[in-house]
Amino acid sequence: MMPQKDLHKILGIKKTATKGEIKSAFRSKAKSTHPDKNGKQNEFSDVNLAYRILSDDKKRLVYEATGTYEERAEDQTENQARELFLTIFNELINTENILTLHLFDEVKERLLATREHNKKVVVILTGKISKLEKVRKKIKSNHDKSSDPVFTLIDQQIKQIRVAILNTEVTIKHTELALTLCNNYSFDNDKEDLSQFTINPIQLNPFARPFRF
Repeated sequence: MMPQKDLHKILGIKKTATKGEIKSAFRSKAKSTHPDKNGKQNEFSDVNLAYRILSDDKKRLVYEATGTYEERAEDQTENQARELFLTIFNELINTENILTLHLFDEVKERLLATREHNKKVVVILTGKISKLEKVRKKIKSNHDKSSDPVFTLIDQQIKQIRVAILNTEVTIKHTELALTLCNNYSFDNDKEDLSQFTINPIQLNPFARPFRF
């Protein structure tokens, strides 16, 4: 991972800056750093990077909660969904009773269970945010809340939980797309075909005598 830049510092804004303030700071910095105005290309690129991250609510939330940012050239939703689908499929084809399974129905059931689990996680995390916000309101301080370490700690925890919610919601989206992949396949689990895999003791030892009771 490339070294992370201080995006607020690049635009010359506070962490509490509004969208309007971010946009205004970007326009000012973009003009002063533009190569056509004798600015440096790397500084102009940094200004554009800072604006792309901080003007996007989700990207800003992740950055301010973790101090990191990542820009992807393309949407990875389909790739992630396919990977999730294949991971579960791979687990199933290595089970002993694979030939008796309704294979892709089983894949679908596991995906549905994963989705429901993650939906519950979102509910739990949302409840934690609600509780922390209530705690924040009940705390009285003689200091400015924006710089008070107690409030800063609570706000940081809330941001981290919101990031966790965002990530979980993305996983839910991947799971729902993976579910549609199941519709592209079917599996013939006719048990009559299992006979070819049944081993007769006499086949192992042609001289062996069958047991008699």
